[in-house]
Amino acid sequence: MQEVTDNADFNEDFTAFHGRTILDQAEYLNQAIKFILQLYENNVNPPKSVIVLAHSMGGVVARVMVTLPNYVPESINTIITLASPHAAAPLTFDGDILKIYSAIDRFWLAGYQEKLENDDGSGKSGNDKELNNIAKERLANLSLVSITGGLLDTILPADYTTLGYLVPPSNGFTVYTTGIQNVWTPVDHLAIVWCGQLRRKISELLLDIADYESPL
Repeated sequence: MQEVTDNADFNEDFTAFHGRTILDQAEYLNQAIKFILQLYENNVNPPKSVIVLAHSMGGVVARVMVTLPNYVPESINTIITLASPHAAAPLTFDGDILKIYSAIDRFWLAGYQEKLENDDGSGKSGNDKELNNIAKERLANLSLVSITGGLLDTILPADYTTLGYLVPPSNGFTVYTTGIQNVWTPVDHLAIVWCGQLRRKISELLLDIADYESPL
């Protein structure tokens, strides 16, 4: 997989408050990734996928992207999230937020049902066979890493960031910044974006993931 770098800034949009905003951002980003990959189509060995690095609700948006009709199959190889509320919505003022969280979880649980059942017997899935097949195809080779700042993150409790119930060890995990080599410290909700020690480790991770000899 070749590395393609770009940045999406929604000007601190109130994603945590509004379900429609989550869907709009996810749909837009799928189109953006499609456009970015098309820019490299004429390369000798064009990239076919990207790595998504997301902060806070951006991590939830990234998970929504894979579930939408305009998602390009295998266009996302890895999702790395920083202080993202995967396990529960941080705010529930808008009913659509709860519906979106429920729909995302159904999709991801369906995609990893067999692997989760093999791990601990906790796999769950809906009855929609077509949806389950789509979920399995889209998530089979996708990795999801959730990084949490721990005790210093007073905005989002660490329990909200866990992937244990959702993603099997073969495809992802949750890690505290205190457990990352050469970081070794809790980080607050905003500082996790610019913490120098963490940024260096993530940069090293991105370089390790990128394979310039493979388009995937």
